[in-house]
Amino acid sequence: DFITFNGSSTSVTIDKALANVDLRFYSVDADGNEGETKSRNYNFDLDFPLVTIEAPVAGALLSVLDNISGTSSDTGTGVAGVQIQITDGFNSVIAAGNNLTENDPVWLPVNTGNGYATWNYPRGSIAWISDTDYIINARVIDAAGNITTTSTSFTYYSGQPAATSLALALTSSAIPNNDTTDASLTFTRLNNTEQDQTGTEVVLHITDPDGVPLLDVTTTTNFSGQVTITLGTGLAGNVAFDAPGQYLLQAEFAGNLQMAPVSSETISF
Repeated sequence: DFITFNGSSTSVTIDKALANVDLRFYSVDADGNEGETKSRNYNFDLDFPLVTIEAPVAGALLSVLDNISGTSSDTGTGVAGVQIQITDGFNSVIAAGNNLTENDPVWLPVNTGNGYATWNYPRGSIAWISDTDYIINARVIDAAGNITTTSTSFTYYSGQPAATSLALALTSSAIPNNDTTDASLTFTRLNNTEQDQTGTEVVLHITDPDGVPLLDVTTTTNFSGQVTITLGTGLAGNVAFDAPGQYLLQAEFAGNLQMAPVSSETISF
């Protein structure tokens, strides 16, 4: 239906909840002649787009990072673009493909071949500095101008071992027959002692007095980088200290050569 008004101009209020609206209009002169009906389309996008950073993983300790990548999506007008920032808090990349320089971060274009469903940013000339924390910000913009931003951080380390420590402590290093002891493992990231260490995988190797491997216990640390394992129960997945001599306990990070070296303790029975 058309609404009639008198004059050369008027205003129309369109409810944005309608999402997609066609506005049709025409003019009539003083003699009653009707002009051509024209239309305008208005698309109201009320949904914010989504963006993720898949690599690097948040909190990662890396010796290699050649590509920053992620995903994006939008259920409304569609993704119009994705941009990222790369900074260490003091130095930033200010032009695509360049190294970090002492500047504030700027938004950089990313590469995509499928409308930003997946995207990537090659390292280019970036020379990551060892033992440095980096922040990656990403933002997605949809065709209606809605913006969503996310961020992640990682630590780059080019040497071995990295700036971490892994300590192993026992409640008792001399125990009687078939008794137990607690082995406490503590992981510390030396360049960021406040960082959440939840889920860091560690392995405790146990070797008997004859040098025969008895058991490998794999577990993960808590927020503070700690985990305690009770040994000597003799139950499945554990060990019994039932032979005289000196047992060797060694703790290390699971499959990550960029972490601290093995930490060792002995138990005498």
